[in-house]
Amino acid sequence: MKKFVFLSMLMFSAMSFAQTEKGQTFLGVSSNSMTGLEYSTVVDSKVKHYGFGLQGGHFVVDNLAVIAGASYNATRIVDHGTTSENYGYQVGLKYYLLKQIPVQVDYNGVDSSDYLGTQAGYAFFPSKNFSIDPHVRYDFG
Repeated sequence: MKKFVFLSMLMFSAMSFAQTEKGQTFLGVSSNSMTGLEYSTVVDSKVKHYGFGLQGGHFVVDNLAVIAGASYNATRIVDHGTTSENYGYQVGLKYYLLKQIPVQVDYNGVDSSDYLGTQAGYAFFPSKNFSIDPHVRYDFG
């Protein structure tokens, strides 16, 4: 029984790490300010904010991906009938230390504001083709 559990854990680990190999491509949403899926509203002030963005990448060597992202964000003030919109972008590199610790450096911006961004986190792989990457991020600029 112990051998079965150990072999099962090894097999799950191998499946988890398969997505950081050279030639793999990924696409998803991200929770950072440049890309993601968000909606918020403040009832008393009647301000609504929504946004949508995608991030994708391609592993050029094992554990190193070139990434790119694009986003659209809008804020609407209901009483004034005004809407402000902006478009964002992101290009950079993401490296997986020990195949589960993503470290990212990117150049990103919204309209005319540009930033150099960094982030680090931990990648959970619940299945072979899906990961959850909570992270901390800081943008210089």
